[in-house]
Amino acid sequence: MFGGWGQPIYGGVYVYPSPLPANPDACSGTAPQYPLTSSTASGNWHITGQVGTYSGGGLWWGCNSGTVASPVNIGCPIDASAYTGISFTISGDAGTGGISVSVGEPDTTKPGTDSAGNPKNCGTCTATSCGTSVMVPVTTTPTPVSLTWAQLGVTTPAAITSIAFSLHDPFSYATTPPVATPYSVDFVIDDLKFTP
Repeated sequence: MFGGWGQPIYGGVYVYPSPLPANPDACSGTAPQYPLTSSTASGNWHITGQVGTYSGGGLWWGCNSGTVASPVNIGCPIDASAYTGISFTISGDAGTGGISVSVGEPDTTKPGTDSAGNPKNCGTCTATSCGTSVMVPVTTTPTPVSLTWAQLGVTTPAAITSIAFSLHDPFSYATTPPVATPYSVDFVIDDLKFTP
């Protein structure tokens, strides 16, 4: 976690599927078969597990609007226009050699609503495919990575809504239904920041 309740911006990291021992998947009634685990205990972001379905992680944040009716806006845009992109160091084993990095903004995010029908994000993209991602190799040697807004397809850095990391799709679509070939991951992301 960074920041805290009552501060203008606060958030943390997430992985999916996440382990849910105390709160099983509401749809199937069971915990996910291939959960990822995430730890920031060593001052970096360590992700481990076995990938057997769509998997990844990212940063989430909320903005305290200061109103009683709507105290939090998850995925609110933050202004990163003073920066040129993002940078981080990555090392370990991502199973297939790399991860896909994307940064969201309203133009690259599909609009969503909550269970009451209220907007839950600032997305305005109505195209079939929204956003751009960049494949980053992962090796055992810690490697610095620097990505510009242009490389990430970001046209409005004054309204960043997400930073996400996706793992290689484990499914083979040569068969119907598609068949997954699970693989293990164990990698570390460190020094994630906006690039001056």
